[in-house]
Amino acid sequence: MTRTQGIQVVVVEDDPAQTETYLEVLGREPDIRVLGAYHSAINFLAKAESLLPQVVIMDLGLPGIDGIEATWQLKKKLPNTRVIVMTIFDDAERITQAIMAGADGYLIKSRDDEVQTLGESVRNALRGESPMSGVVARKVLEIFRESSPRTPVPQDSGDGALTRREREILDFLVSGMTHKQVAEQLDIRPNTVRTHIQQIYKKLQVKTRGQLVNKVLRR
Repeated sequence: MTRTQGIQVVVVEDDPAQTETYLEVLGREPDIRVLGAYHSAINFLAKAESLLPQVVIMDLGLPGIDGIEATWQLKKKLPNTRVIVMTIFDDAERITQAIMAGADGYLIKSRDDEVQTLGESVRNALRGESPMSGVVARKVLEIFRESSPRTPVPQDSGDGALTRREREILDFLVSGMTHKQVAEQLDIRPNTVRTHIQQIYKKLQVKTRGQLVNKVLRR
């Protein structure tokens, strides 16, 4: 894949130094092409439909329209564009609001390891996974457990309900685990995990993990 054919990414970040860091990190990835960097959501949203980015790196603390509102507006215009939130905020309220607005991933910019692996997070988001910081994944799982009913999960999925195994895998997905990590945790084959995930997506009528987490948190 040449750079002109690479994954098309836009950065929306109002801190010039942080923006430069993202551009430097992404610039090292031969399969990623940065279409532009914007210091305000207003400027970006005005051009989003002409740019057609595949992945957007979105700050939350933006001037004017914040990142949560910007994510919501972007998803209305371009529902297939993946949004990875990159922020200093790790509180449950902002995490929930961002995911409900349509964010497909949520990373903490103060963690250098997450900044330096931003390219891999972009690829994961495009594959339908949801890159999340460990602390964020734990909070999402806590939110899910608090909102999830405590009644036993039906064994028979004929009515569209999740089986116990599917609910178990759902917990792992919401917590940010990769398909490989779920397979290792349950001691089953990765292909088996993928089959279960396909059934979960079908039953919950979602296509990506971001949509899955969004739907779980809306319950």
